[in-house]
Amino acid sequence: MKRLPVSRTLELSTGHLPATEAGDSIEAYASMTCEYGWLFSTARDVPVARFPTLVAALVFARRKRFAYIRFDSDGPLIDALPTFDW
Repeated sequence: MKRLPVSRTLELSTGHLPATEAGDSIEAYASMTCEYGWLFSTARDVPVARFPTLVAALVFARRKRFAYIRFDSDGPLIDALPTFDW
């Protein structure tokens, strides 16, 4: 059987985005939404001036060779990115 491609997804807590960035970026840049989170493609260009925290997470994921970030309310928090309470 032919080997099928697999895309890597980084799962992070929604706490890595401030509420204002999350709300605005979801409509414009999320590849998919669900009840408790969102999926963002790391290949997508996002304006850093408007979404600096999201861009920092995308750059982090790209450097680790992830194709997507899935922000989930139950996802893990990591020390490499800032966190926000909302």
